[in-house]
Amino acid sequence: MNGTRKYWFSLGAHATRDTNSCSHHATAADPALPVRQRCPLEGERRSRFGGGSLQAGVAAVEFALLLTPLVVLVFGVSEYGRAMYQYDALCKAARTGARFLSQFEPGDAARIGQARCLVAYGNTACNEPALAPGLTQAMVSVADSSNDTAMSLQPMSANGVTVGVTNLVRVSVSGYQFNSIVGFIAPSFTFEPISVTMTQRIP
Repeated sequence: MNGTRKYWFSLGAHATRDTNSCSHHATAADPALPVRQRCPLEGERRSRFGGGSLQAGVAAVEFALLLTPLVVLVFGVSEYGRAMYQYDALCKAARTGARFLSQFEPGDAARIGQARCLVAYGNTACNEPALAPGLTQAMVSVADSSNDTAMSLQPMSANGVTVGVTNLVRVSVSGYQFNSIVGFIAPSFTFEPISVTMTQRIP
């Protein structure tokens, strides 16, 4: 009787546990087997509501956290790269205008007008697109001995010894504004005046 009671007690425990976890398979199966083989319904339930969906959610959160700084970095580098390109274009244009005027006498209004066109549009006729977006002749100024005494008869020296005097000409670009495409990341700003000074012929 004792053996029979133990058997029925043991069987009842297994039956109760089977009913709670898996109604078609006995949990007395080999515990070393995977959950899906011991109890297919239980394994399917775990894989459906856990595991994969949880990992996908974690990946989505990580991607969202990384996306914002990545977008800021990409657009920031792009916009400041554009700003550097435009600044370099203005420097080269001012240098070209000063070199052009260095060949002529100071105060030549026609040559000064051509130089301003050269700086803004890349030619002396002002009939080409601007070298930088929004650049105009009004932003280009010229200073020489005819309108600025500081440009007149400046001493020239070699090895610390004054060897003569010369006139100077200065071409400046001022008030140029860089317009950012993504202002909430890289705001628009105005460049500092860009000036190039060279020697000029003495009348």
